[in-house]
This record gives sequence, structure tokens and C-alpha cells, in this order.
Amino acid sequence: MKTTKRIGLILTSFVLASAVLMTSCKKKETDDPDKDTSAASDNNTAEWVMSDVSAMAGQASESGSVSYRESNPNSVLASCGTVITSTATPQTFTVSFSGGMCNDGHQRSGSLIFNFAGSTGGALYYRHPGFNCVVSSSNYVVDLHQVSITHTVTNTTAAGFNPATTNMTWNIGGDVTIVKPSNGGTITWHCTRTQTLMNTSAITYNGNAVAASYVDQNTVINWATAVVSVSGTANGLTAKGESYSFTTTSPLVVNMNCTPNANKPGRHPIVQGSFEFTPANKGKRVVDFGNGSCDFLCEITVYTVKGTKYGPIQYQFDN
Repeated sequence: MKTTKRIGLILTSFVLASAVLMTSCKKKETDDPDKDTSAASDNNTAEWVMSDVSAMAGQASESGSVSYRESNPNSVLASCGTVITSTATPQTFTVSFSGGMCNDGHQRSGSLIFNFAGSTGGALYYRHPGFNCVVSSSNYVVDLHQVSITHTVTNTTAAGFNPATTNMTWNIGGDVTIVKPSNGGTITWHCTRTQTLMNTSAITYNGNAVAASYVDQNTVINWATAVVSVSGTANGLTAKGESYSFTTTSPLVVNMNCTPNANKPGRHPIVQGSFEFTPANKGKRVVDFGNGSCDFLCEITVYTVKGTKYGPIQYQFDN
């Protein structure tokens, strides 16, 4: 029998990302699952930070703004922040946040620096094969969390590709250190990911026609209509100093055409895919987001170190 709970989930509005706060478990004499959620919560925080920055890298390089983070969608960043563009080629963007509330409900201050100097083959934009972006931070704070980040995005699509037969792909990797507020400890996290623009050309997804987000090399990708999948691994240390690992077992899909909560238009849930999350010395947790339905539902199955299975239990979350 399934039960339904409400739990918090922080999710990117673009890619990526790709984790959920779940029930974790530790070995006891009775082999019963416990309710320690700290490892999953810390991983979730780092996952969101990395995915959020990936989204900004894409929009900053494509259009010189990160409009999906605006407080007012009709102005560039409004009270949330500003974008400073260099005149160098390849370009460098510095996104400076004012400490105000952004459209996704998160407060940001400090700066992120996007450097495209490592691009090859004359690539200047996120959509160009050979594009390479390295992101670093300066006094960057999100919701009182002090964030240090080194993040690299590389467009791995073959030069001269045919969008009718080939989707655009990127390799994403990086390291994040997060100092939690109120002496909550420090999270360290590392990831390696592959990102795919599933609607590089027009597709049918979950029974619905979805227009192409990509037109050609001279036209900015329309991320507002994107359907993006992410697969890969992550590992790190929680604020308590405990290790954990994360592996996708089926690509995680974020559908930007899906907005279950009209009051949060800048947030889009993972609608498909699954992953395994394993805290140190504990059994794995398997999280399944289904097959594409536009909702805030997932199913979580917890395994103990002895292999005992609990679930799946259905969860409802609001990202």
C-alpha cells in the first residue's frame, strides 16, 4: 500500500539536476530503516547548486543574461542581479547578485564568473561544438549558504552535426564546497555528468508535441521549451563528515514545458528517470521519477545493508 508525504526538494529550473531529499537508512540489529536524512539533504543541496550554475552558464553564454532568474521576467535580472560582459573574445561574463529575491524563490549575493577561454574550433556560445566554460565564484552566497565552486561545461556535439538525427550533448563536471549557516558544517561534493538536449529537433514527449529548442548555430537555444536529460555520478562528504555516492540508473529528465505549481513559474521538476543514492555503511536508496508525467511525484525504495527492501513509497514534493 502506498502512502503520500510532502517533503522538500530543491531542483534546478534548467538541467540538470537531479536529486531529491529522501529517507536514508542505517544498519540496526533489527535491520529496520531509520529516518536520518542528513546525507541525502546535503547531496541535494550540492546537486541543486551545480545544476543552477549550469543553467546560468548556458543562458549567460547564449544571450548575455540569465533572465530565468529575474524577479521580473521582462527586465534583465531586475532586483536579483546584474550581468557584466567583457569585450574579450571568447567572452567572459560576471553575474553579480544583489542579495535580493530571485524568481525561483532563492536569495543570492556575491558573484559568479563565466570564462570561455578554453573553447576550441572558434566556439563562442554554449550551442557551439567545442565550447568550454569554466565557472568560478567570489563571495557567492545562496540562502545563507557560502558557496565555493569550480565548474566546467564542454559541448561534446560533433562539429557539423545534423540536428534532425543528433541531439546536442555536454560534459559537466565540478567541485563544490558549501559552508552551511549557523555552524552547520561543510559539505564537499564532486560530479561528472552528461547532459543531452532531447529536443534539439522537434519531438513527441509523453504524448505531447514539443517544438525544437535548437534552430541552427547562429540562433540562441530556446531553453524555455527545452527537454533535457542528465546522467552520471557524484560523491562527497556530508556536513557530518560522512561519505556518500550518487549514480543515475536511468537519465533524469527535466521538462521546461512542465510547471505544476503556477505560483513558482521558474521551477520545473524532474519528470522521468531514476537514481541510486548510497550513504557510507548503509544500504542504497532507489528514487524513481516515473515516465514523463508533469507532477511532483516520485517513488522511493530503501534497502538495508542486509538487502531488505522497504517500499516503494510514493512521495509528493514541491520543488
